[in-house]
Amino acid sequence: MPCGSPPDRPPRSGTRERLCVRAAGALRGRVRPPGSPEDGHAALVLGALAIGETAIRGMPSGEAVARTARACRALGARVTEGDASWTVAGTGVGGLSEPTMPLVIDDAALAPILGACASHPIDVTIAPRAGSADDPVGAGLREALAAMGARLAVGADGGGLNVRGAREAIPIAREGAAGDAATARAVLVAGLNAPGRTTVVAPAAGLGALPDLMARLGARIHRVPHGAHGRSLALDGQPELVGVPLALPADPACTAALVLAALVVPGSDVVLDGLAPDGPTDAFLAALRTLGADIAEEAGDPAGLRAVRVRAGAPGAGGVLAADAVAALGPTLPALALAAASSAGESRLAGACAPDRPDAPRISALAAGLAAMGIAHRAVGDDLVLSGGARPPAAEDIVVPAAGDPVLAVALAAFGASLPRGLAIAEPGPIDAALPDLERLLRAVGAELEETARWAS
Repeated sequence: MPCGSPPDRPPRSGTRERLCVRAAGALRGRVRPPGSPEDGHAALVLGALAIGETAIRGMPSGEAVARTARACRALGARVTEGDASWTVAGTGVGGLSEPTMPLVIDDAALAPILGACASHPIDVTIAPRAGSADDPVGAGLREALAAMGARLAVGADGGGLNVRGAREAIPIAREGAAGDAATARAVLVAGLNAPGRTTVVAPAAGLGALPDLMARLGARIHRVPHGAHGRSLALDGQPELVGVPLALPADPACTAALVLAALVVPGSDVVLDGLAPDGPTDAFLAALRTLGADIAEEAGDPAGLRAVRVRAGAPGAGGVLAADAVAALGPTLPALALAAASSAGESRLAGACAPDRPDAPRISALAAGLAAMGIAHRAVGDDLVLSGGARPPAAEDIVVPAAGDPVLAVALAAFGASLPRGLAIAEPGPIDAALPDLERLLRAVGAELEETARWAS
C-alpha cells in the first residue's frame, strides 16, 4: 500500500464522531500515565499463573480491566483492587480451574486469556460482546493454539468462542509473520505451561511489556532480532512463576500524545513519570532528541522506570532517522512524524512507508491526515519525508480523518492542541477502550479532550 494512499474501509453514514484536544493555556504539571490496556490484561493473567501475591501498579482504569479481573477469578485466582494497585493471588502455572460460567472479556484481553486457557486441561466459553467480531480469533492464532493441542470453535448462532484446552500443551516454534503480535502474545502465555522451548516471532514493538513482566515473575526468555521489523523470543516452559511487585510502564501511545501536546502548546512544562527505559517510549524520546526537542531526564522510581521533563518548542532543524529507529517506534510513530513535520528543517523517517510494516494501514492513514492538513510530505522509496515548518491549520472547516484508529486520532488531536478550538479529528475510533485514562491526564495538565457528534451529509 503506498504511503500516501488511505486504507480501504467501508463508507460511513449518519452520525460521525469528532475528537479534539483544547488547551486554555500552557500545559503544566506532573503526571504518571498508566500502562496500556494490553499490558494491564496481561499482568492480571500472569498474576493468576504465579504462586503467591502479585501487586500491580500503574493499571489502566475502566470496565475492561474489571472484566479481565472477573475472568481471572473464575479461573481460580483471587483478585482485589486497591487504591494504588491491584493484587492477584495466583494458582501457579498449570493450576487454573475450569470456570462455571462463560468469561466476558474485551478483545485486548483475548490473547493472554486464550493462551492461559488453551494450555490447561479445561473447557472455557468466552461470551460474545456487543461490538466484537463474530469470530475474534484470526486464522494465525487459531492455527498456533491448535498446534499446541487446544481446540477453538465458534458457538452456533454467535454463541461465543469455545476453548478446549490441551491435556498437555505442546511447545511450538511459531515462525509466522512478524506483524501477528496477538498470536505471539497468546503463544507466549500458552508456552508457560508447555514442556520444552516455545519460540515466536513478533514485531519489534508489538509485545508491549509482556516479555519483561514474564521475566520479572521468573520466566526465562531469550530475545534476538529477526529481520527488519521483528524479533524472535524463545521461552523455556513450565517455570515456577512467583508473585512479586510489578510496575507497568506508561502506555507509549498515551505518553506520546502528552509529549506532543506539551511540545506544541506555547509555554508548556510537563513532567511524565513511569516511562519504560526501553521499547517504543524510549525510541520515541530518543528520536525527538535527535530532532532537537527539549526533553530532560528527571529522577526515576525504584522500579527502574524513567521520568522526563518536556518543555514547549518545535524540534530543531530536522534530521534522518534510520530504519531500525523508526521500526522501534511502534504506536508512537504518528506523534513522532507530526513533531518532525513541525521542525525547522526536513526530516526523513527511513522505512516508514515500507509495505511490509505491521502498521502499514496506520501509516497510510497518517499520510491522509497530513494531506488533509496541507502538510508537505512525500514518500521516497520506503521512506517518509516531511518538509518541516508545519503548523496545525487554523481554519475551522478542516476535518482530519483518523480511519477509526484511536492511536492516530489522539496524536493528530494533540498536534492541534495549540489552536483555540483544537483540531477536529473525524473517525477517532474507540478512544475510551484504547486509551482509557488520556482524558484524565490531559485535564491534569490543563487541557481537555472532547468527543462530540455531528451529522454527516
